Amino acid sequence: MASWLRALRKHYKQVRRQHKTIKLTLFFRVDGVIFDFRDVLIHALRAYDSAHETDFAQGLRKSLIQTPSLIDGIDYLLRLNYLTASEREKAKKWIMARISHNTFAQELPKPLPFSLDVLKWFISQPMTEIGLVYYEGTYPTQVIRQAIEANLKKKRIESNQVKIISIPEGNRASGVRKTIEQMESEGCKVIAFVDWNQDVIEALASTPLREHVLFTHFSPYNKPAPHRQKINGFIREGSEFKLSSLITKEMLPHAVQLVWHGVNSKNNLGQFLDSNIQWAEIDVRDDIATGDLILRHDGLEETPLHEEEQVLRFADTLRLLLKNGRNVKIDFKTNRHVFEEVVEILQREQVPSNRLWFNSNIDCIGKKGFQTLKEIFHSSIIQIPAEGIAPILRGIPEEGEKLVLALKDMGINRFSFGWFTPHLGEVLNEVNRLGLSSNIYGVFNLDSFLQAVLMNPESVTADFNFPEWHMFGQGAGHKLEKYEYLYRLKKESMDDSGF
Repeated sequence: MASWLRALRKHYKQVRRQHKTIKLTLFFRVDGVIFDFRDVLIHALRAYDSAHETDFAQGLRKSLIQTPSLIDGIDYLLRLNYLTASEREKAKKWIMARISHNTFAQELPKPLPFSLDVLKWFISQPMTEIGLVYYEGTYPTQVIRQAIEANLKKKRIESNQVKIISIPEGNRASGVRKTIEQMESEGCKVIAFVDWNQDVIEALASTPLREHVLFTHFSPYNKPAPHRQKINGFIREGSEFKLSSLITKEMLPHAVQLVWHGVNSKNNLGQFLDSNIQWAEIDVRDDIATGDLILRHDGLEETPLHEEEQVLRFADTLRLLLKNGRNVKIDFKTNRHVFEEVVEILQREQVPSNRLWFNSNIDCIGKKGFQTLKEIFHSSIIQIPAEGIAPILRGIPEEGEKLVLALKDMGINRFSFGWFTPHLGEVLNEVNRLGLSSNIYGVFNLDSFLQAVLMNPESVTADFNFPEWHMFGQGAGHKLEKYEYLYRLKKESMDDSGF
């Protein structure tokens, strides 16, 4: 249930139109909305079992914990083991004390899928900030702060871009209301509050705040009670974060270069030219039979031509792309002969170097090849796949810096990382610190593509197989594989169109 994000996007747009110069603030509860505490709870119960020779955590899985509240979760699980009230209280104190003293630092709460990405999108908007709300007495403050800071870093979000807001113990709805009114008296406008506590949400939605604050009851682990869903028409219901429900293709940031991967076939070329993507990545191979350069992911020796396959010729496709105002990313996968012939054609066609981008492994075109590209196409992007360098950049920064300087001297100015590169956000920060740009590739669907874009690399390369956006990329054609689509008519919600 991610339609609440479309409602939030629409509400944000309306309020921004009315208040162009005021800072807008969105409140999200930390525990149970942004972060999932259940791994911490399971780890704590296992530690308790080990210390007290009990078996409270035996057979316990995350899916069995249905409450987002840490205190309620502990109490619920202890009740299942038929402890008396005093025994439960004693066990809770032991567990909370160790969580508070960070005994389980390796089991910090983990963010719910896409939750931090949604926050980052709002943070990227002009004069917009996020307030992360927690209620005192429900979760150890230092663990909350540590979890927030550690995970913001992974998403390349600066800690000063969010406010951590504690609500004093007592009447929670009253505490949230006072906090909102206090912040608004200081010049901002709070426009949204998301919490899993339905009582708090309903109490707030019954106040005048509902005139400008969109209240969302968020239930990630279970559905709200049916008899309560429609008590207040001012409340939205949500259960997941989904970037594709928040961001449309018209809202993509212009600062990130987008590259259509593997424009190697006639159909994929047509799909690319029908889009507004500016960069086409092509794989150049040699056709031994004809002597021509062709576009193909696999070499003919590896994957022979299919009887119905129609290959595109490099020189013809290059001219067509340039004629249509597009830029060209050339991926070298083969021998030195192909590289030299490509360079010759590019010079003959007098292609401006700022419309060219080259990608190659070092052992493919060699140090001399990269230096040639740097000398002839001095304004081009010269890229290498860099997953192998990532552990050095992050783990041995001094050695990483020496390596980067050597690669820069060769002419390389962009590193490319796969989407599943460990600690990707931290690696991108290090690359930028050393004065190079970065590309992310290998995203597997629309939401992972949007996640990659929100990490703010200089570029993202994708297949653009996003039927949700009416984009039907077919892939690069590895082993002649391609994406196929089932077309069906669908009524589009007016809520889905535009920002």
